[in-house]
Amino acid sequence: MQVAIALWQYNLPLVHLNTIGEALLYMKVYHDEFVDEKTKRSIRVIAVIFLVFAALDSFWLEGFGRINSYTNLAESIIIISLGLLYFERTLIGRRRTQLQRVPLFVATIGIILYLSGTVVLYLATNHFIQLNDEYNTRLMYLINSVLVLVLGLLFSRAFILVKPQPQPHTLSAR
Repeated sequence: MQVAIALWQYNLPLVHLNTIGEALLYMKVYHDEFVDEKTKRSIRVIAVIFLVFAALDSFWLEGFGRINSYTNLAESIIIISLGLLYFERTLIGRRRTQLQRVPLFVATIGIILYLSGTVVLYLATNHFIQLNDEYNTRLMYLINSVLVLVLGLLFSRAFILVKPQPQPHTLSAR
């Protein structure tokens, strides 16, 4: 972060990269989870379109001097849609499973809560930055910190739920 501040006087280019990386990571997780080839192909196409839009937003629409709220909105729409699709398929396929014990289900709850909260948050933050309203800008970042905390807690719960895969025992050569 300090390198970004030294190079650009602020860290907003890192925020742009973070949004793109976060979206691609979530898309990869859902891509790997779904078994339907049509869904997988759709996710790959959406990822390419998202990357093109993110570049357009960062270099032309909003620039690197603002938070990339349009890219964040696109990310939120895509990932929340994938999360809801995952919920639907999980609810249909696992009728007798305790869903609070399914790691990706728990993580998806956190992802949806976080992304639905940050959509409005980043749009409002850009507005407050433009008005040079430090109090409300800091308030937006405080709310963002609470959303990140909730996301982190649900991710931690999901990781705790993951059971280690049994490793095949091999005989060592003597």
